[in-house]
Amino acid sequence: MHNLSIELIKQFFSQYPRLDFLFQTEFAANRIRPAEKAVVFAETSAFIRLFPAFAYKEGTNPFSGNLPPSLITKALKQFDPFAWRVTLQATSLTAVDASAVQEKTAPAPAAPGITAQAAIGAAAAAELFGLPHFFVEELYSTYPLAFIETFLKRSCRERPLFLRKIGNRELLDAAIIPVAGVPGAYQYMDPILDFKADWYSKGFFTIQDLSGQLACLLINPKPGNKVLDACAGNGGKSVVLADLMEARGTLFALHQTKREYRELKQRLRCHQIQNVHQLQADALTDLPAALDIILVDVPCSGSGVIRRNPDLIYRLHALDFSGFTANQLSILSTFASRLKPGGKLVYTTCSVLAKENEQVITAFLNNAHGEYTYSDFTAGKKYYRLEQAAAATQTLGGSPDLNCDGFFIAGLTKSA
Repeated sequence: MHNLSIELIKQFFSQYPRLDFLFQTEFAANRIRPAEKAVVFAETSAFIRLFPAFAYKEGTNPFSGNLPPSLITKALKQFDPFAWRVTLQATSLTAVDASAVQEKTAPAPAAPGITAQAAIGAAAAAELFGLPHFFVEELYSTYPLAFIETFLKRSCRERPLFLRKIGNRELLDAAIIPVAGVPGAYQYMDPILDFKADWYSKGFFTIQDLSGQLACLLINPKPGNKVLDACAGNGGKSVVLADLMEARGTLFALHQTKREYRELKQRLRCHQIQNVHQLQADALTDLPAALDIILVDVPCSGSGVIRRNPDLIYRLHALDFSGFTANQLSILSTFASRLKPGGKLVYTTCSVLAKENEQVITAFLNNAHGEYTYSDFTAGKKYYRLEQAAAATQTLGGSPDLNCDGFFIAGLTKSA
């Protein structure tokens, strides 16, 4: 293992910082070649994601916050990400459930709607895959076992790099291959050693996970629409939606920070996109009152993207979900007033937890007193021929057919 990988791992377990900030800080402070950065990134991310499963096997709760240094040292000596992943990929949750029930007395179910037998299986699966118990119990109370197994196995793999083609410019690169079933989506097969390659520096592609790309295609904005990306962040979905609109109409991107504003402005210039109007969060009065589509991609736990951000699993158990869901409902309600009659309100998260997804939509509809109805995404599926997308018309919790992160999307239509 690279010396810097070991140092970063020790820093992480002493402070539990955000891993992306840790990489950014240490890479700036240490002069290492791009190829070494790729190795350090892969080694550190894999260890942090796979360590909890090792800790459970050693009889230690990896999320207690008081891990003995000797356990981390032992794990570092035995660390073999390939072997660890092979073991997890060969796991059958059906077999795990059966063996767990035979070995344990049924506890009181911890999650609403989960049976005692399922709670036992969920606890066994959580320890096997190195996740907080409550998180896997929530999955067991919401999804079929086949989805859960796909999601858990996927969460332990290396994160693939997906790209979205922007505009009609052509670029040939043997490392960039199309993703079957998702038009405009590509996978980059080589590790990124720097961002000087033409495909990135000249704006031919943007980096975007398949879940985000699918959400944009399902929303299906049309040229001439007025669209609001209400929680634009650094503009990943804004870029894709604006490109789908073919430079006609206007996409309003609302930012919470000046840094996000600057990042999207730079991306728009790189991609030569000119139909985006950027606004700060305190400029709501500048928004038109009759928007065709409003995308509300709310801040959430990020529980669907743990393979992308493995440090998240160490914070999940301590999150106050009541605060999350109250904020999500408030954001959704605030922006709904800007939608025109007959317009579509789209709610998305990168979470796989029902309390942040279905339950928020249910609460919103209860407060709306019949003003909104569910709308499916049939038009987007047909237009983009998304045969491999999940069959559900209202939600996609990380399609088993596509190697995407877990996410949620729901569409609502405002009464005319």
